[in-house]
Amino acid sequence: MWSCILRTALLTMLLVYPAWAEVRITRSNSPSYPFGKTYSDTHEFSLSKDEDIEIIKSPGGKTFKLKGPFKGTLESYVNACPDYQYFFGLCSRGTNGDEPAVTGGSRGVSPKED
Repeated sequence: MWSCILRTALLTMLLVYPAWAEVRITRSNSPSYPFGKTYSDTHEFSLSKDEDIEIIKSPGGKTFKLKGPFKGTLESYVNACPDYQYFFGLCSRGTNGDEPAVTGGSRGVSPKED
């Protein structure tokens, strides 16, 4: 009896309350946004000219790179990312970590030591 009531109450709470998401700073050169700090996904970020941060959004695990100057929410940053800037890596629309890493450099043969 009580377990049925508890399940019904829990299900009602899940249906009534809206879903929420959060973002966590994974890399930053901004003193305003330290590594590891968590914000809601509707937080308004304010980055100066040379500041940039990398965040991960949960649930989902998408990562985003925000570069200053910028003031606004994560959604407004993603929506303002035109195709040509995205192509050249000047802004981010988010990745799931399944995109191949850009490695660069060249490979060579190491000299054999005697």
